[in-house]
Amino acid sequence: MRSFILQLVCVLGFSMVSFSQVKFNEVQPSNSKTQMDPDFYKYKDWIELYNTSSSAVDISGYYITDNKDKPRKWQIPSGKTIASNGFLVIYCDGEDVTGKAMHTNFKLSSTDVLYLYSSSMLLVDSVHIGTV
Repeated sequence: MRSFILQLVCVLGFSMVSFSQVKFNEVQPSNSKTQMDPDFYKYKDWIELYNTSSSAVDISGYYITDNKDKPRKWQIPSGKTIASNGFLVIYCDGEDVTGKAMHTNFKLSSTDVLYLYSSSMLLVDSVHIGTV
């Protein structure tokens, strides 16, 4: 019975990862001209999250990290949602502030792998940033 419960938990956990509504859509690790940061008026590295569902998704408390050993490296502030089939840009510039945009406490590099965790610490998505 114990083995069955463990198998069920693993299957459900993996299913949640593969059917997540929020995904990494774009990653710009060397932004020099595509999108200007509205808070610091500079071209900074950014990521874009995409909500694949037909209803809004509350991503309050989700985590984004570039270090799998530190899954809680940067937390998305409360009150953040992504509209149905909508996008959200987050700047990865080490500023760790929320103004007109959100800014993580880490920067991107060409060797990073990014991880997105739900507020309950389930791995939602990951993306490898290849060399550009």
